[in-house]
Amino acid sequence: MSQLFGLFSVCLSCLSLGTSVTPVGGSPWLSQPTPSTIAQVPGWKVFVGRGVELGLPSNYRGGSPSAADAKGLIAAIKGLGAEFAQIARMVEQNPSTFVLFAVDPQLNAMGGVTNVLVAAEQVAPTLTLEAYLTTLAKILPAQIRIVDRQQVKIQGQPAGRLVTEAAAQGVRVKQLIYVIKQNRTVWTVGYSTAAEDYLQHLPLFERSIQTFKGQAEVVISQP
Repeated sequence: MSQLFGLFSVCLSCLSLGTSVTPVGGSPWLSQPTPSTIAQVPGWKVFVGRGVELGLPSNYRGGSPSAADAKGLIAAIKGLGAEFAQIARMVEQNPSTFVLFAVDPQLNAMGGVTNVLVAAEQVAPTLTLEAYLTTLAKILPAQIRIVDRQQVKIQGQPAGRLVTEAAAQGVRVKQLIYVIKQNRTVWTVGYSTAAEDYLQHLPLFERSIQTFKGQAEVVISQP
């Protein structure tokens, strides 16, 4: 659950240009998959992280913080501008928190970064998705408000769907978050943008999550 708390905190900070998040240790490290035959949307590509794949528009930039070329990836994101350097530094400082991240190189209406962050953690196999979501709702940072909570299906797999709002330093942030449980692994996929741009990005976010593919079993090692 600490992984998910970190995900919320970093998403909020990335859009408000706030402070960095303390790294979270002891996370599961996942084996790297081979890109699958995910049905391609024209103009999209598959982003591959540790144990996960996600389709996004081909102009997005991102990948796995633990990949062999992670330093080059981080440098490229920083090179997009000061706003992007903020999220790149946070991911760089918290590599154990995320298995995949990506950014839209075009700034949103408020000058912030529309981004996608994927986290994973291991839980007890008996823990239900509903129990996980209930616990999550209790530990969210005070400035984050859940405005919608549903149970949905992602490619036939039960999932939680949360919409959250927050305001920091005069910036209103909206997030679409999916929580997917596969055996002992809980995946959290968070799409974040300025509240003013949320409806514009929503169809893209909802299309992207339908390309999600995660490995049900994780390989644990020390980061």
